[in-house]
Amino acid sequence: MFSAAQKKAGGAEKKRNECVLSYLKESGYAVNSKTSTFIPSCLDFRAAFFLSSMPYRKRLYRDGGWLRTSGPGSPEWEGFLHEYFTRDEIKISQEHAQSHSTVFQTLRRQMRFTTIWEWFPEILLQIFDPPPVLFVMGDDFTDPAQRISVVGTRSPASVSLLAARASIARARDENPGIVVVSGFARGLDREAHLGAIENHAPQIAVLGSGFCHIGPSANLDIPQLAAKKGTPFTFLTEFPPALPGSRDSFPRRNRIIAGLSQDTYIIQAPYKSGAMITARYALDEGRDVSAFDHELLQKPGLNEGARSLLEDGAGRLEFSGEYFRIITEPPYRKSPQNEQLEFWEDRLSGRIEPLGGGLYRKIPE
Repeated sequence: MFSAAQKKAGGAEKKRNECVLSYLKESGYAVNSKTSTFIPSCLDFRAAFFLSSMPYRKRLYRDGGWLRTSGPGSPEWEGFLHEYFTRDEIKISQEHAQSHSTVFQTLRRQMRFTTIWEWFPEILLQIFDPPPVLFVMGDDFTDPAQRISVVGTRSPASVSLLAARASIARARDENPGIVVVSGFARGLDREAHLGAIENHAPQIAVLGSGFCHIGPSANLDIPQLAAKKGTPFTFLTEFPPALPGSRDSFPRRNRIIAGLSQDTYIIQAPYKSGAMITARYALDEGRDVSAFDHELLQKPGLNEGARSLLEDGAGRLEFSGEYFRIITEPPYRKSPQNEQLEFWEDRLSGRIEPLGGGLYRKIPE
């Protein structure tokens, strides 16, 4: 059951939800649900909320997953549910679905859904445990030739921020149809989303919560920035709207990130990190994994996870000057001063941006 805190719609959470909706509306993300390709013909939102509220059950997936049945309303549906879930679990999920009616009225013009029995990303159907339902907010997306996931630590070094953008720039040059997938977290996830916008690459932000808990708040400018640049942006989650992120939900989010992508880029990751969980999911599903390391990341605790992937045979992300343009402030000299003048002209005009640690990034023209 939802706690009293989760049921309460006031306070800071309400303000953040209003902020999310404001960004989406300003970005032109209101969708006519009657024409969206994501609305299945056989299920309503209450059925989708019920499916997304069901507990994760590994035994179900070992036996073939949700596709063992034809879905809600089929002759075998009741027996299928009782084979894997208790009566109390089914009852609680039904109550959760009923409690989402108010949330639905708030989000119904922005939110759509699709189920595993209707349209579903083909690559996601190939993983061990595809969810029964996906909720979608933002632009529709289809199955492109290639998706890459770009993930890493929430506390990245300056050189890793540059590597995240460089990886996307190069991938975009090699394949103009590339789609970037990340987790909408702080740090490298944010940089991946900004790099996608900078390179006009469509992107998918996979959430570890429902749409009433999109965050962190510092990232709520990303969909608006994408809309201003005309870059397709999509929120995706398997969780019902009112469910907040939790210790269990974020690893489940990571499997979707890896599952949607043919290639996963680990930019900077300690041993124990969400990025390493994503990498393990990708390797388990036979997907390509590449990692980044640099001499500036040798301090203990910074990048042991990515280095362990490289030692185990992961691809190495290396960048030439074309993509990896790190600049340091020229040393002061009385004469000539051309380098200093050029540096500060570029700095004041916004042609370079600070990365921290005395490093600057040359912005592509």
